[in-house]
Amino acid sequence: MSYKRFSSFVVAIILCLCVCGCGKSNNLVVYKGTYIGGVKYDMPESKDIASIGDYSLSIEGDHASPLLKKTGCSKTWGILPVDFLSGWDYEFGSPISESALFLNYYDPTYEKFFTLNSSDTVPNGRILTKDIENGVKITYYFDEVKVSVPVTYTLCEKGLEISIDPLEIVEDKFIVMSVSVAPFFCSAKNEKSENRYLFVPSGSGAVMYTDCRGAARTYEEEVYGEDLAREKKWSYTNSKQINMPVFGAVDDSEALYGIITSGAASSSIGAYVGDKNAGYSGVYPIFNIRSYNNVQVDIGGTTGLKNFIRLADKRNPEKFKVRYGILSGEDASLAGIASAYRDYLGLKSGTSSKLLNLSMLGGLMAERNALGVPYSQFSATTTISEAKTILEELKTETGASFNVRLLGFGKSGLTIDKIGGDFSLNKSLGSKSDLKDFADYCAKNKSKLWFDFDIVNFISSGSGYSNRNDAAVDTTDYRVKKYQFDIALRKVDTSKKSTYLLSRSALPNAIDNAAKTVKDFGIPGVSFSTLGNCAYSDFDKNKYYGKCGIVSDVGGGLKKIKKAKTSVCTSAANDYAAAASDFIDEMPTVSSSFISFDKDVPFYAMVYSGCKENAISINLSSTPRDKFLDAVKTGSGLSFVLANDVNSDAVNSQYTAYISSSYASMKDTIVAYAGEYNDCFNAVSGSTVKSYYEKNGVSKTVFENGTVVIVNKTEAAVTVDGLTADAKSFVWRSAA
Repeated sequence: MSYKRFSSFVVAIILCLCVCGCGKSNNLVVYKGTYIGGVKYDMPESKDIASIGDYSLSIEGDHASPLLKKTGCSKTWGILPVDFLSGWDYEFGSPISESALFLNYYDPTYEKFFTLNSSDTVPNGRILTKDIENGVKITYYFDEVKVSVPVTYTLCEKGLEISIDPLEIVEDKFIVMSVSVAPFFCSAKNEKSENRYLFVPSGSGAVMYTDCRGAARTYEEEVYGEDLAREKKWSYTNSKQINMPVFGAVDDSEALYGIITSGAASSSIGAYVGDKNAGYSGVYPIFNIRSYNNVQVDIGGTTGLKNFIRLADKRNPEKFKVRYGILSGEDASLAGIASAYRDYLGLKSGTSSKLLNLSMLGGLMAERNALGVPYSQFSATTTISEAKTILEELKTETGASFNVRLLGFGKSGLTIDKIGGDFSLNKSLGSKSDLKDFADYCAKNKSKLWFDFDIVNFISSGSGYSNRNDAAVDTTDYRVKKYQFDIALRKVDTSKKSTYLLSRSALPNAIDNAAKTVKDFGIPGVSFSTLGNCAYSDFDKNKYYGKCGIVSDVGGGLKKIKKAKTSVCTSAANDYAAAASDFIDEMPTVSSSFISFDKDVPFYAMVYSGCKENAISINLSSTPRDKFLDAVKTGSGLSFVLANDVNSDAVNSQYTAYISSSYASMKDTIVAYAGEYNDCFNAVSGSTVKSYYEKNGVSKTVFENGTVVIVNKTEAAVTVDGLTADAKSFVWRSAA
């Protein structure tokens, strides 16, 4: 046996011993506590619990279901759908909708995940209720796995808050991975209707109608995207992620929405839809109690690569809270949920966007070869001087002002190397003096300039950051490594250097360094195209497990530099970064397009339009006209990614942005779209969306200032409310 194969075999044995949840070698902390078994508790009496403002909380004793009511609303919302359960025949067991919790756990014997629901806990008397101030605390006992989960239901001025403290969960042999809370609270009847649906925040947002059409349809995605510290090979394509921890259910003339107010980064959002026996379809938060990693090990011999699950040694540290509110009448809609979420974020209308927003691609490191020796050389695609010329030409043609982002203007361009592109300007693109002159030109023409930094991904040490000491680690205590994915060969390209993630503890300092750099450049704004839309763990410290702390680290860091008078731009940002941004570029326009979704909705844009400067990317799409119309229907700005010289290095690179970024090719389109949209844009910019309706490719948006916009994505003209929109076009009417 070769030494290499023997080493792999030994490593595999070690991993097999320590990967299991009960293994001692990875110091796994099991939260045993005291499990109370064999006791049948009495059901609580039906009674009123608390009343605050418009909301009241009670409990229904037969099913131990907390009930939420709001003054002026006809429907009572129950943790369990009591009206359905009251007529259920229990001869064949309990329906899944009698579940206050779904429990996901890890079985170390089989090294697999399993799920239980709590539908039998109530009829078997295996819940313990305790009155608390303005609420009730209910402990659910899962005898099959000896796990107990205490859940608190507390009334507040804004509605009902449900919370779980991970440290209060008792486990024994089986390791608790996640708890899905109140899966049938935020729910709608399983009836076919345009006004009975669930809303999930995947990408731009999506709707799932609650009718029954065969087997139950399910959905689950992580809030703020998949944990980058979990082993997964990078590819050129990415699914759309959840950027905001909000969800909702519209049930005829009333709606319930939920916002994860604590522990969002460690949460997921799930939905269970269309199960006839459940009676209701629900959307709910999933609180991820413990993190894990998929570890791939070369066993050698005929086995080769084998996957293992490596659990984190401790639970994720943050307490979990979700708050629910009731909407009725016209507010029982997507627009109503968006308005409630804006209020939660503290956003106010009145912020006008810019019609045109430009991202200039500076350059990249190109591979060269001299006498058989490979080396890299910088290849410029847009210099500072060329960027200024582009702006001057478009200013003359459109008369518009701009937001301008400089992407790939650091030392290594778009190519990942040192953190923040070494916090320097590539001299091939111009000097600091040129950059300062460009910033002055932008200011004189009421435009804004932003210099972009990637402070998440890096390869080489430099700028005070080491790829050994300042790289995030995974659950195996090894540095997280990412490799490019070769689409043609369908495998990881290990010939390229691995990319690391900056340690979470170093992120605040990197944010400060980026802000200091733009001040040194003499420009007013800093752009973070990656920082604002990704989240990851760092298992070097427990406070970073499960992506915990990302909200305060990034959101707090951005607010800090804003106080120092540095403007902030982000791209497709998560809510904590978006709320701290002055400009949000490349807002998502589609969901992850799961088969369980019925249609995409522009919820993300509905939240931020009129409150934050924002834009939707146009030319990188294979259907730019559709993206243009997506911007029109929410009053968003138009964003274009441009390069002055799309040379062979750019075309042959991994950066797909270059495919449609040639300024010479895009100039006429930019001018045409700006002219077509200008009057409508000026009429709605700074105004939030009051109502939105879409069917079969035709949408109607009413803005808070009364302006109505009809967008037609179909191939034939349509007339709505007396307004006729041509095919692939739009029409609008002002309030006056």
